[in-house]
Amino acid sequence: MKLRHTNIIRFILPFVQYIVLALWLLTSSMLFGQQQAQSTLYTLNPLLINPAYAGAKNVSNATINARFQWVGIKGAPMTQFASIQGPLKDKNLGMGLVIENDITGARAMQGVYAQAAYSFRLNKNFHRLSIGMNVGMDIIQTNFSNLAVNEADQSDPLRTNQLILSPNAGVGAYYFADKFYAGFSVPRLLSRTNGLASGNHSNNNAQIFDPLFYLTGGYVFTLHPNWALKANGLFKFQADAPVVFELGVSTIWLDKFYTGMTYRYHESIIFTTMYRVHKKFYVGYSFDMPVNGLALNQWGTHEISLSFEWGRHLNKRKSSSCFYF
Repeated sequence: MKLRHTNIIRFILPFVQYIVLALWLLTSSMLFGQQQAQSTLYTLNPLLINPAYAGAKNVSNATINARFQWVGIKGAPMTQFASIQGPLKDKNLGMGLVIENDITGARAMQGVYAQAAYSFRLNKNFHRLSIGMNVGMDIIQTNFSNLAVNEADQSDPLRTNQLILSPNAGVGAYYFADKFYAGFSVPRLLSRTNGLASGNHSNNNAQIFDPLFYLTGGYVFTLHPNWALKANGLFKFQADAPVVFELGVSTIWLDKFYTGMTYRYHESIIFTTMYRVHKKFYVGYSFDMPVNGLALNQWGTHEISLSFEWGRHLNKRKSSSCFYF
């Protein structure tokens, strides 16, 4: 038992060191802004942020997410995600597809990305490493005619509707076992436009989205045959933006009911619950309660998720449950 706890500490210690380092970098930076759509329930659909997850658990999965951000603020972001992924006949190879629809004010962005990943066993303890990549395209549209403005001049070139096609690609790595996981990914390696022209009225100088880097990790502690405790973290890094991090803790009961709380730095406290309706079907809900200057101007952020799993390996290992990772 002492040896087991020693191994747990040896695993957690580097993770804590990374957290401390990230906090130090954060407090020493004077950077602002966050540019890309996010999902609170990414734990129910990791493929959204890491292509290496495709087929990694040897179980097929289809998931849809709907996110309503800052409810009560007109033009606030609304995002929908849909994904499907699973292993091929060669159990080490996985494929997937992610579709994203993000609407913020007069701007709409649709993304379609195909995923491919290859995983291999690292040791006799079933530790595995998966390497993945994705390739696809973003379709960015602006429709300024829907905006109500007080300008007398309706021919402002900055209000010209636009349609931009932006191909992109990404990479990721995912290391996991029965009780823990760690991942690093860049879903979009290439800088891309947000579809809004800059002050010189040129589409070629539209504002740019820089690549967003994700670092994730988590560990599940068995407290009782019926209870487990999960600790997880997410860090996001981007040029000219602050380090954004989330730290959460959740309880899992009978591998059927999941509830937890997460803190997203300088933004919100998140309450999450998921329920396994059937051994193959999950439903999740999250509520982001703002703790910044927007707290009195909105009714929070809501996200729902539906997930369906299938495959002959579904019941072989408990960690196949998406409650774990």
